[in-house]
Amino acid sequence: MDDGGLGINHAIEWSDEGVSRLDAVLAGDIMTEEWDREDWGSQFTRQITTIYSMHIEGCSQRVETASFRNILSTWREFIAAGPKVGASINIDV
Repeated sequence: MDDGGLGINHAIEWSDEGVSRLDAVLAGDIMTEEWDREDWGSQFTRQITTIYSMHIEGCSQRVETASFRNILSTWREFIAAGPKVGASINIDV
């Protein structure tokens, strides 16, 4: 699996950090927060998350923040499970 050269544990820990930040926004503890990786970033409020390219200006997508939390936490579970031939994951958004 491509871990960006940072190691799988770092990817899992950084995903946990993203979920923690999302939870703080969804709970109303803070109004807005950002979380990013090497190529993509996200800015979220309680209602909407904007996911954007850190390299291509104007390349972005908006999703409901609760859906983004579901996507990120499911992705974290997927990468933590380790490589499995033929494994796939479907996320309902």
